[in-house]
Amino acid sequence: MDLKNIVKRRIPPKFGMIAGTMYHNARSLFNKTIKIENSQKLVIVVVSPHKVGSTWVYKILRELTYFHDIFPPLKIFKEYRKVRIPLEELIPYFDTLKKGKGYLFKSHSHPPNVCPDYMRLITVIRDPRDVFVSMTNYVSNIPKELGGWGMEYANKSKQQQLLELIEKSDFMYDLFYSWSTYDNCLLLKYEELKSDIEKCTKTIVEYCGINADQRMITKSIELNDFSKLTGRKSGVENKSSFYRKGIVGDWKNHFNDELLKKLYTNKDNRWEKLIIALGYDL
Repeated sequence: MDLKNIVKRRIPPKFGMIAGTMYHNARSLFNKTIKIENSQKLVIVVVSPHKVGSTWVYKILRELTYFHDIFPPLKIFKEYRKVRIPLEELIPYFDTLKKGKGYLFKSHSHPPNVCPDYMRLITVIRDPRDVFVSMTNYVSNIPKELGGWGMEYANKSKQQQLLELIEKSDFMYDLFYSWSTYDNCLLLKYEELKSDIEKCTKTIVEYCGINADQRMITKSIELNDFSKLTGRKSGVENKSSFYRKGIVGDWKNHFNDELLKKLYTNKDNRWEKLIIALGYDL
C-alpha cells in the first residue's frame, strides 16, 4: 500500500485537508520543484466559486510545480473552513513566507482589496446552470459539518433540490459576480478547460511566470485527466463522487421551463443578467 492510501485510511476524514497537504509537501521533497529566484517568492491562489473545475486546475498546478501547499495558521483555520478563509486575512501570513520558494493555495473566498506583487490569482467560471446541477449533488453528499444540507434535502427530487437551491443561492451569486467582475486575476472558463486544457495550462504558466516545458505540461495534464482520477470516462456519472460527471451542458437534462423561469427571474433577474454577461446563451 502506498503512502497516499495509508494516509487516507489512518487519518479521520475531518483531518483530510491536513493529511493531503502533508502528503503533497512530502512528495515535493523528492521531486524537482520549479525554481524561484532567491530574492522573490510566488504565491499562486486558485480561487473561485464552488463546483466550477478549480480543483482540476489546482491539481494540475500541484503536479506541474511541486510548490508547497499553504496551510494557514491554526488560529485562522479554527475560525473558518480552509477554503473560506478571507484572502484579506491570509495576506499578512503570505507576507511572512520565505523568499526563493513557490506556494499554492486553493480558496472559495471573495477577491481581496489589495493583491501583493508576489501573488497570482487564478479563477474559474462555469455556466451557472451547470453549477446549480453539480451543487445539488455536492451538498447532498457531504457531511453537514462540511457544509452539506442533510438527508432531507438529499432525498428530494432533482427539481425540488434545484428550486430550493435557487431560493438560497445568494452565496453562489456573490462569488460568481465578485470574481467575474474582478480585474486582478486570470479568469478561465470551465468550458475552455474542457475544450483545450493544454492551451489553458500554457496560459496559466505564462500568467504565473512559471518555467515549465512541454513535457512537464503534458505530464501534469495526463495525471489529472478525468478518467485517470475517477476510473470513468467523462460523462459517466457517479452522484456520490466529488468528480461527478465532468461534462458541459448537463443542466439541459435537469432544468425544465418552469425551473429556468424561476432561475432567470430570481431577485430582479440577477442570474439571467449574469449568465448573459458571462457570454452564455439563454
